[in-house]
Amino acid sequence: MTIHQASLKDIVELSVYSVALANERNPVSLLLVAPPESGKTEIILAASDSPWTHTMTDVTGYGLIKSYLQLLAKMEGQAPIPRLLLIPDLLQLSSRNRESSANVFAVLSAYIEEGVKRVHTYYTHADFSKPVCGGIVTALTPGGFEDQRYIWHRSGFLSRFLVVTYSYSELTQSIITEQITAGEDAAASRIPIASGMPSQLVDVVWKPTHMKILNLLLADYLIAFKMKDNTYGFRLLKHLRRLAQASALRAGRQAVLREDIERVEYLVQLFGNYRFTEV
Repeated sequence: MTIHQASLKDIVELSVYSVALANERNPVSLLLVAPPESGKTEIILAASDSPWTHTMTDVTGYGLIKSYLQLLAKMEGQAPIPRLLLIPDLLQLSSRNRESSANVFAVLSAYIEEGVKRVHTYYTHADFSKPVCGGIVTALTPGGFEDQRYIWHRSGFLSRFLVVTYSYSELTQSIITEQITAGEDAAASRIPIASGMPSQLVDVVWKPTHMKILNLLLADYLIAFKMKDNTYGFRLLKHLRRLAQASALRAGRQAVLREDIERVEYLVQLFGNYRFTEV
């Protein structure tokens, strides 16, 4: 595994750890964008054995509410609760007819932000005593991303995600080719993620001084992000805060240290720039 491959695994793993933060309403939502055959599905499904995650390969808005959100509502107050939804290929959902696709994305958009409280459409009816919310880790190819980018940006759906872009280096391609030749590729793709998750929600202290450090380290990045995406960047800052808290949690600490913030800064500079960093 190359250094950048380990870093890619790291940012996905921290997203999974963020679902166990007691003092955060939502976990990190992550969108992986990489060419076909870049291991997006494998790295997402590596977290599927965790009791904090739930996997769906395809779903409608009706199915999402009836088979998943109602389950979460019934589990309210329990831990672990699978509030991080793993969707290996987001294109599956966007390739439906326009009305069906719009319905499922409306539910997902609410789920990863303010929560789903009351839904009454032609297809779906649901009322929850409390808003049901969580996060999503999903993936797209660059082509699929570009096809939907303008629509999702206009609707605000895209800003709900931390977008991670990457591609395979020639070295990685060579290593995978050798693994396939030797019949070792199946074993190599079964490396678990977030296997050391806690069994209960954990409070991880975040201080205002931590945000000052983060803003200082990522000053140029944040300015470029706001200009490129034409947003205020508030959701991005929340994601970065959660990643730093998740880093502390994974290390067995209940307080964020500068090393956690520096790790987040490194990961975001590496993958959060739409430059398709080679791993």
